[in-house]
Amino acid sequence: MEGRNLYSTITPEPTTYRGRDPRAKLVRRRTEDLPDISLYEISNTLKHMKNEKSSGQDQIPIELVKCGGKPVPESLKHLQAMMEELHTVCTAVGLKMNINKMKVMCRDNIAHITVHGCQVKCVSEYVYLGQTITLSKEGDIPLCLKRKVFDQCVLPTMTYGAETWTLTKKVVHRLKVAQRAMERAMLGLSLLDKIPNVEIRNRTGITDIVQRAAALKWNWAGHICRREDGRWSRVILDWQPRTGHRSIGRPPARWRDDIVKAVGKNWMQLTSNRPRWRANEEALVQQWTEIG
Repeated sequence: MEGRNLYSTITPEPTTYRGRDPRAKLVRRRTEDLPDISLYEISNTLKHMKNEKSSGQDQIPIELVKCGGKPVPESLKHLQAMMEELHTVCTAVGLKMNINKMKVMCRDNIAHITVHGCQVKCVSEYVYLGQTITLSKEGDIPLCLKRKVFDQCVLPTMTYGAETWTLTKKVVHRLKVAQRAMERAMLGLSLLDKIPNVEIRNRTGITDIVQRAAALKWNWAGHICRREDGRWSRVILDWQPRTGHRSIGRPPARWRDDIVKAVGKNWMQLTSNRPRWRANEEALVQQWTEIG
C-alpha cells in the first residue's frame, strides 16, 4: 500500500525554461496539472513534419513559432479580442501598429476586424516572408512570373556545373523530361492531356535547359583553351595516361567528344579566334536539340 501511494503527493512543476518562456502557451492545456509545452518541443516537432506544418486543418507553419505568434483564431470574435490585446500591449511599450500593412485572410471576405477604430482590410491572399499565401491554392500566378522564376532560379540551379558535364543521350533525355514536367506543372497540364511538347514550349516560352547547358560548356571550353598560366584545368586537356589498358567494348564518352563532333579535331586551335568560336556555338547546341 505504501508503494501505491508513493507518488500520490507529488505535484509536477514545470522547469525553469518552460516556466519563463511566454511563447510556451502556443498549445492550450486541457489538464492543468501538466507542465507547459516548451517552444523547443513545438519547433522540434514541426521540423520533423514533412512540410514543416502541423497535421491539423489549421496547418500551423514553423514560421509562426519563430515569430512567437499564436495559433489561428477559432472565430472572428476571438480574432478581434487578440487584435485588441496586441494593440494594448504595443501601446504600453511605445510601439505603433501599422494598419496599412495589416491584413485579414478570410474565405468568404466577410471579416470586419478593427484596431483602434480603423478597419483591417480583408484579402484572399498576401505575401509573407517572400511567399504568396492563398486560401484557394489554385496557383493563379501569372505565367510571366512563373517564367521569370524558372529562368532566374530553377534553370541556373539545374545547370550548375554544366561546363564540366559529359553530355550523353541519357543525360540530355533526363534533363528534357524534368523540364517538360515542370512546364506542364506551370500550365496545369498532365500527360493525359496529350499536348505536344512543341505546343507546351510555345506557351511557356522558357529557355531550353539542354541548349543552356551546351552553351555553358562551349563558352567554358573556349575559356580554358585560351589560358596560358599552366593551370591543371588546361593541362588536363592534353594529358594522356601511360598506364593501364582499355576494357573490352566501346570506350565511354569523353568530355570533348561532342565538341570534336561539332567542329572537328582542331577545335582547340579555333578557340584563339573569339568571334569565330562564338559563331560556331550553334553547331554544338543544334546536335542536342532533337534528342530526348
